[in-house]
Amino acid sequence: MRLFVSIPMNHQMKHSLVELQKEMVRKGYRGNYTRRDNLHMTVAFIGDFEDPDLVLSAMERVSVPAVTLELVKLGHFGDLYWAGTREDSKLEEYALVLRNEFREERIPFDPHPFLAHITVARRVAAPKNAAIAVPSGHMALRHVCLMESSRGDDGKVFYREIGRVSR
Repeated sequence: MRLFVSIPMNHQMKHSLVELQKEMVRKGYRGNYTRRDNLHMTVAFIGDFEDPDLVLSAMERVSVPAVTLELVKLGHFGDLYWAGTREDSKLEEYALVLRNEFREERIPFDPHPFLAHITVARRVAAPKNAAIAVPSGHMALRHVCLMESSRGDDGKVFYREIGRVSR
């Protein structure tokens, strides 16, 4: 199973993210845009791991913080573009504690430092000097989910929720 821990986006936040994608298209950004249903913030990418119950058990031992996510910028890692949220020490601490819990349980995870972001497009060819206004978007963190990533017969990536931990 290909697993990750995510914060799902609510309807209002998804709307803002889709508006951001539309603005990118209008400004000439070409790429593979994340489908609305797949918009999320990854807290920890686990990868191939066959014991989701162990992951959920570790997740349940870490309290989900009271946090409001607020869109503030568009950034990129090479040709992968993302919407960034305002920095929040409680969210960063949550990611750190969760990953420590995974480490103690010998659950593998991507060791890259946590950066609060939502992937909006991959393999982007961006025009030079095309400024993008990030639409207003915010949401309260209510729960985190353990997700499985798969490909359908059509090759498209889809996510299935395995379990969740609420505030």
